[in-house]
Amino acid sequence: MLWKTIEEELAKQGKSLYWLAKETKKEKSFYYRVKNGIVKTINLDTAIKIADALDISLDKFR
Repeated sequence: MLWKTIEEELAKQGKSLYWLAKETKKEKSFYYRVKNGIVKTINLDTAIKIADALDISLDKFR
């Protein structure tokens, strides 16, 4: 669910994973681990950074 939301929003906004990694100050490898199911949950601080970067509500991650 988390990755699906991130992927959909990036596509909708025409932004890249590289852009998101830079905006959130997270390594691209973090997002690949989310995509591959290695990371299943994230902390609130990271969720806020992603939501702010994508200009979406935290509720989208539910």
